[in-house]
Amino acid sequence: QSVLLTLPVAPDAGAMRGPATLTPLDAPSLGSTLLPLLTAALVPHVAAPTLDANQATLLLEWIGGAPTVGWVAHVDGEPAGFVALQPDLAPLMHRFNGGRRLPMRWLLALAKRRPVRRGRLLFGAVGAPWRRQGIGRQLMAQALHSAASAGWCELICGPFVDPSPAVRCLQQMGASAEQRYTL
Repeated sequence: QSVLLTLPVAPDAGAMRGPATLTPLDAPSLGSTLLPLLTAALVPHVAAPTLDANQATLLLEWIGGAPTVGWVAHVDGEPAGFVALQPDLAPLMHRFNGGRRLPMRWLLALAKRRPVRRGRLLFGAVGAPWRRQGIGRQLMAQALHSAASAGWCELICGPFVDPSPAVRCLQQMGASAEQRYTL
């Protein structure tokens, strides 16, 4: 079972202090220095136990169609976790039939320039040695702060395997189930 969650964004969401130092995410680093953390983020969803650099590169190219923002948490100079967000373009893709026909592709390109009201939490993970120390909450607080700055009303998170620590953490932060999937 998987669940897609909706997390409301408070207009005054502020960043939170925590045990880690946060730096902006450089998306290409997900395929190199942050590869173990990207693999940790995908563990419940990927049949292969590890993700190689070529698979990570393909994944990053696939999500590269929209601007990606995020943060990396560092503890003692080592990357301990990360979070990555994008504007949620799913409603636009649905409305314009994915841009399959040329006129719809043009309309979709124009519509993408307008501000969206929702964001999407693409990936997030905290490495095993640093879990249960508040780093995940610190990263999510920063993500909510960025979402508020972008004018988003909510973050779509997932789908995540239910039950999982990620689902419990997001529900404690106020997320609610939007859709459930059974495979």
